[in-house]
Amino acid sequence: VKFSVLAFHELSVVWEALAYLTAQFKPASALASRAKLSRDIVEKYARQQFFKHTNYWSYSGAAAVALRLNAPDLQKGESNNLRKFGNKYMSGFSDRVAPGINFTQLCTCGPVSGLAPLATALQSTKLASMVIDMILKDIELFQVPAGGTSGKGTEQGLLDGAPDVLQMHGAFVRSSEQLALEKRARTVRID
Repeated sequence: VKFSVLAFHELSVVWEALAYLTAQFKPASALASRAKLSRDIVEKYARQQFFKHTNYWSYSGAAAVALRLNAPDLQKGESNNLRKFGNKYMSGFSDRVAPGINFTQLCTCGPVSGLAPLATALQSTKLASMVIDMILKDIELFQVPAGGTSGKGTEQGLLDGAPDVLQMHGAFVRSSEQLALEKRARTVRID
């Protein structure tokens, strides 16, 4: 089976979802037991792929590690292994992923969504500082300010002529470069 960076990220999305679900169930229930078994299988494979391929990284994987580190049923041996895994995610981002990101053209909400909980779980002030810097940069470049029609890091006048443009203030927009990288058309999405 040919594995890729995208397949790794998709696997990590499943792992994050299973880590979240297992934390929601009553520990002694049959459903929790089945969910935990599935989570452990996916986690084991994600770990193998992550350590086998040094270029693999996923914000969902970082979030999954954080969820697991905060799980109430975490055993001490698991905690130590997950901390090592979390530290590899942290160094993987700062050493390999971040240097390749054009921070002036790309919104970093994806990495932030995985790194913020990981910074908390690992109690890493270095990672927390990096996350805060990315959030502030995203606000400065991609949030539509009051009275504005685009973010500084996007095409000027992006929302000119949009109905109810006042309702768009505070919205986040993406640069055309990011949309092209993600193979997405310019659309309006309300989260």
